[in-house]
Amino acid sequence: MIFLAIVAALIAAISPFAGMIFTIFFGFKNQSKLYVFFGAFIGTTVLLYYSKILDPIRVMDTIVGIGLVSFLFIRNFVSSLRYLYSFISSALVAVGYALIRQVLFYDLIKQSAETFITEYDKFLVANFTSNPEQLELFQAAVGQIKPLFTDYYVGVWSSLMITGLFIAALLVSHRSKEKWQIKQIRMPFAFIYLLIACLALFLVANAQKYGINGLIIIAPFFLFQGISILFFFWGDFFKRSKFLSIVLIGALLINPYLMILIMLIGLFDIWFNFRKINNGGQR
Repeated sequence: MIFLAIVAALIAAISPFAGMIFTIFFGFKNQSKLYVFFGAFIGTTVLLYYSKILDPIRVMDTIVGIGLVSFLFIRNFVSSLRYLYSFISSALVAVGYALIRQVLFYDLIKQSAETFITEYDKFLVANFTSNPEQLELFQAAVGQIKPLFTDYYVGVWSSLMITGLFIAALLVSHRSKEKWQIKQIRMPFAFIYLLIACLALFLVANAQKYGINGLIIIAPFFLFQGISILFFFWGDFFKRSKFLSIVLIGALLINPYLMILIMLIGLFDIWFNFRKINNGGQR
């Protein structure tokens, strides 16, 4: 168990997304000694900091962004046995941390992003000078993704952590006696009000950045509900054909338009409850 906690801290320090999944899954498996597990997790992170391997931002990301959120998810689920409640409550903590992180470390985050982009631009110039068209294409792409590491980092971080939480919850469900029925997932109607607020901010010139961050944050929730609709109507079909399930996952990863379509399905399901179609109009 101690070894798994150490590995979880190392993975979280390298990749917060993978760290979230690993920490929740193995933390849940060791729920009887949860405090020992996370004690070792925090101790490893602190040791990495004093060894000058991690900077203060990455230490906070690991201990709070991954460790605390994972701990809360496991504790909430063990006490309530409700996946959706545990998932949403932990996701809100992850978003709250992302906001605090941005306020405290915005200058450092921006400086790190600019340094990375500058170094990458030098790499492109050094390797693609003989091909001006490719160089211009890569530089344009770098310029487009730069805001993701500065202005929209709250949204990007939150979205990744929310997705990691969701995947971890599915893995916990797979190993637990209490199963999370994917085809029955329905987000609270309050998410509609959050969407309206984000769209309103998006339409205000001085607040557009906040609106975009908000939309990036809530998008995964609608995506997961859209996926639940797909499983509700075609779950048995996907179970019989693993190949098509893999194709669907691959299509989601490489086709943003398909992802947006599934998000819209999830969004409209909050209003219309498409599952009533198979239930004779009954909720």
